[in-house]
Order: sequence, then structure tokens, then C-alpha cells
Amino acid sequence: MKTIVAKAHTKFQKLPIQSSELKPDQMVAVTAGKTYEVEAFEPAENVHIKVTLAANSGTFYAFSKDGDGLPSVMPEGAEEPLITQPEGKAIFGNFIREDELADLNRCLHFYQINTPPRICHFISKIAHESGGLKWLKELSDGSYLEGRSDWGNTCSGDGPKYKGSGALHRTKQL
Repeated sequence: MKTIVAKAHTKFQKLPIQSSELKPDQMVAVTAGKTYEVEAFEPAENVHIKVTLAANSGTFYAFSKDGDGLPSVMPEGAEEPLITQPEGKAIFGNFIREDELADLNRCLHFYQINTPPRICHFISKIAHESGGLKWLKELSDGSYLEGRSDWGNTCSGDGPKYKGSGALHRTKQL
């Protein structure tokens, strides 16, 4: 069982969209310091984290720590970076923006990539796939993926739509 703590006054949302687009019954106010037991959490759209609360208390979305400078609800201990700015520059061979570094550290914490062997393996993989985080979209147009029904590309245009993206250049639909 995991625990999360609201670091500031924030909201749990029933949809991963901007608060201004939600109806009042689609949000739950959360006070700073409130602690929740969580069954699971995972990255979601629009810089949210999908939070499944324990004891069948519901599934909500919360903003991640650095998402657009908004208040956060994060796993305890996720504040400390595993990779610092100077380390990122040394590893990737070029300057890494603060938002990229924050995203990388959130990923490392979230997926428990927190030991030297795990960090080395993961960092070497993304450094290779993305050219040191220079290319977060595959350079190819993705047409070679057209018709790959084994990857879920069943409609015209799915190849380019689902071409490699992100630091790992994930290439297929999930």
C-alpha cells in the first residue's frame, strides 16, 4: 500500500482536464497535509497522475509535482531528484531543460528506477533512443508502421499517428 500527501491545498479530479473545465461535482477539495492510502497510481494525460485510492474510495486525477507550477499530490519521498542538472548534462551530452529533468525524475521515482543498476540501464536506453533527449519524436514519418495490426495500427494513418515518441520512442498503441 502506498501513501500520498497533499503538499498544498489542491483538488482530486474525476477527469484529467483543467479544473476550469470541470463541474463542481467532478472535483474534491484536498487540504494541505492530508494523507491518503493508495492502491495504485500511474501517469495520466495533461500532466496528471491517476490515483486509485484504497478501500474502494474511488479513482481520481491529481496534478504532478511540477505540472504547470500547480499544487501537487505526489508519492512521499518523490521530491529528491535522482539525477541533477549537472549529472543530466554530463550523461546526455547537452543541456537538459528543467521541465525535462523534472519529468525524468518523476519517471524514475514512479517506476522505482532508483538503484544504480536500474538507473544506468534506463538512462542508457533513453539516451540511445532519443539521441541524448534531442529527439522526442521519431525522425521517420511513421509510414513504415502502416497496417501493423499486431501493434494495433488498423486504420489508415495509424502508422504516423503512433510512430515512436517520448524518450523511449514507444512505437505502438497500448
